Amino acid sequence: MARRTDYFVKSLGKGFKVLKAFTPERPELTLTEVADIVGFDRATTRRFLYTLEDLGLLEKNARRYFRLSPKILELAYTYISSLHYPDIALPYMEELREIFNESVNLGVLDGKEIVYVVRVPAKRIVGMNIRVGTRLPAHVTSMGKIILAHKPFRTVKALLGGKLEKFTDKSITDFEKFREELNITKERGYSVNNEELEQGLISIAVPIKDYTGDVIAALNIASSTSRHTIDSMVKEFLPELNKVAETVSRQLGYRGEWKKIG
Repeated sequence: MARRTDYFVKSLGKGFKVLKAFTPERPELTLTEVADIVGFDRATTRRFLYTLEDLGLLEKNARRYFRLSPKILELAYTYISSLHYPDIALPYMEELREIFNESVNLGVLDGKEIVYVVRVPAKRIVGMNIRVGTRLPAHVTSMGKIILAHKPFRTVKALLGGKLEKFTDKSITDFEKFREELNITKERGYSVNNEELEQGLISIAVPIKDYTGDVIAALNIASSTSRHTIDSMVKEFLPELNKVAETVSRQLGYRGEWKKIG
C-alpha cells in the first residue's frame, strides 16, 4: 500500500509555504524577505512568487513589494460558505438550554417575518406552539428587532410594508417609535420582546454575524412573565447568550469588534 507521503507534491507544499509567509504583521514583503522567511534561494523564491502572481493569488505594487490579493478571499469564502451555521449553533444552544432551562431559538428574517430555523425547547411545558419553520411578525419579536436594527430604516419600512400590526397593548405600531426602539437596540447590542406578540411571552435576542459583518440571523432566549422579567433575563441570560452569538459569528469568519454585554 502506498504511503500518504508518496502522494505529497513538494512544489505545491512550497507554494503554500510562500503564501503563509504573509501575515497581518508583515502584509507586504520583498522577494529577499520572502526568501529569508521560507528558507528558499532567491531563484526558487522568484519562480514561486511570479507563479502565484500569475495565478492571481499575489499582487506586486510599484515598489516591488508582494502582498496577498483579494482572490485569496475566494478560497476563504468557499470554506466559510460551506459552513451550515444552524449546525454550528445547535450544540451551544443546547448548552444554554441546560444551564437556564429556557427555550433557545435561532431565526432568520424572510421579508417581514422571522422564520425559526433551530429551536431547542425548554424541558417543560411551554406556551406558544413554536417549531422549526414557524413564522412570526418581525416587528413584535426580539429576533426580528435585532436583525432589523442593523438595516437602514428605509429598508425596514419597505420590508414591513408600511404598517405595524398590533398584537397586544404593548405592540409598537408607530413607525417613529419603532425607529427609536431599533436605534436603542442597535446601540446596546441586544433586543427585547416585552409581551409585544403575546401576553406573558418575553424574550431577549442578539445578532449572528458572518465574515462580512452582516447580521444574517438572531439568537434568542424566550421565557414567560410567570418565571422572569426582562430585567432578570438581561441580568441572568444575556452575558452567556452574547458569548454564544460571538462564538458562532467567529466560526463564520467574523473578525470585527464584538459588543461586550454584562
